Amino acid sequence: MGRRNRLLAGALLAGLAFLIGSAGCGREAPRTPLVLLHCDELTGLFRSIEEVFERANPGIDIRAESLPTLQTIRKLTDQSRRCDLIAVVDPATLRRMLCPENARWVVAFASDRLVLAAADRSRYIHEIDADNWFQILLRPDVAFARVDERLDPAGLYTRMAWKLADARYGAYRGSTISGALGNACKPNNVRPSTNDLMTLLATPSGPDYVFVYRSMAEQHRQQYIELPDEINRADPIWRRTMRASAWSSARDRAPNAQRRAGRSCSAWPCRSRRNIPTKPSSWRASC
Repeated sequence: MGRRNRLLAGALLAGLAFLIGSAGCGREAPRTPLVLLHCDELTGLFRSIEEVFERANPGIDIRAESLPTLQTIRKLTDQSRRCDLIAVVDPATLRRMLCPENARWVVAFASDRLVLAAADRSRYIHEIDADNWFQILLRPDVAFARVDERLDPAGLYTRMAWKLADARYGAYRGSTISGALGNACKPNNVRPSTNDLMTLLATPSGPDYVFVYRSMAEQHRQQYIELPDEINRADPIWRRTMRASAWSSARDRAPNAQRRAGRSCSAWPCRSRRNIPTKPSSWRASC
């Protein structure tokens, strides 16, 4: 496990240790279930720490379930599902949909960034880079895929990144880059989750490139192309400066928690978040 993943694992273990300490109630509870809901992008990280944590805490049974981000959150909001920890990669969606009714607080424990994941068979793999990526994607013989923003904020992040590319690169062949990419991405290449994208990329007939988080590409051991910092949504310092930058003008439409027609969303850095729901699983509620 690399240094970056060890740091992430340490942060999550610290949060889990806090849960155990607050849930023990002074009595022994052999194989107490610890219910975790997390988005697909964090599957590899949770798997990497589950065995280590349970070995260090033999009385705890981690029960983890992964889904796309919005479906993960709606397990609590729409289905009244109880859990002890929920972790996703979109801070704005987590706060908007869970707080304060279903969670008291949210904490950031990591950051991520958008990349273009590729396969060995991908066309122009030895030519594409951080400067010409959109030109490669817009070639007629190249296919690419993204996540459906109605199911996962990664799709919204991708579309916002395209809009930020308009500000960075300007018009391309008489059109905006975001418009051209939107038209070039075929409907069957808009998928429900990043897991679906990585599965699609691994098939011989799949797209050449997919927009995913870097952590997802690394979990699947796929090569990837870094996007410029101005559009990859990685740097937390943009929180303080985005009002005066291209970020503040990058807006899109996205469904909200109450399923109204939609709302205007400003671009925001990718940061992984965890929180403790106000309605924990039954074993904590009974303490």
